[in-house]
Amino acid sequence: MPAAHVQSAGAFDTSVLSTETLRVTLGTTTSGNMLVVSVGTYVGAGGHPTFTVTDEFGNSWTSAVREPDLPAEGTLETFYAVNITGGATHFIDIQPSATCSMTAIASELSGVATSSPVTGTPNSGSAASGPATSGNTTTTDADAILYSAGYDEATQTNFTPEAGWTEQSEVDNTSGETLSVATRVVAATGTYSHTWGGKADADNWRANIVGFKAAAGGGGAATYPGADGCGVF
Repeated sequence: MPAAHVQSAGAFDTSVLSTETLRVTLGTTTSGNMLVVSVGTYVGAGGHPTFTVTDEFGNSWTSAVREPDLPAEGTLETFYAVNITGGATHFIDIQPSATCSMTAIASELSGVATSSPVTGTPNSGSAASGPATSGNTTTTDADAILYSAGYDEATQTNFTPEAGWTEQSEVDNTSGETLSVATRVVAATGTYSHTWGGKADADNWRANIVGFKAAAGGGGAATYPGADGCGVF
């Protein structure tokens, strides 16, 4: 069974303190699958916060790729948890190191390798204008699922994925930011990138890409989306 996207859910809050968490709630998740979380922040001149990610079932989280943009205004970072313990109404909490406006999307993937899942070297990019592009990643495993996040920090953007990619979720923060994630299943090694369409303003953007290799035996079983929700705690 090839790697596949199962479900996504998003959340945002215009001001999350360092003593609080932003919560993203997925539907029922399946043990053995993978979870991926992308979080974008805007802090004005406050620098680049770091994040602590935890979840309802005590899974271990690893940072796949982090992109602080050129001005000291925020960060886009993607984390993953592999071979998860899953269950009903699976929530993920993200705690920043400093007060910031936060937007996050969590996704469940099936059929991914249950150890050392990253194929190739993740990449990311940021700039003050122009299309949001991830830069290149070269995969080292033929069967993989590519994951890309795009973030616009100040003006809500109707991001559109590049041909061959599927947008899985987009969240508009009421303070102005937009975060989107997209996936693409591939069956050959190669050099891949992703450019988000739809961005026409001059606000700072960030984008990233990471490849996750398929499991030889298909990884965890596929499940289907349930209810989602969000909150700050």
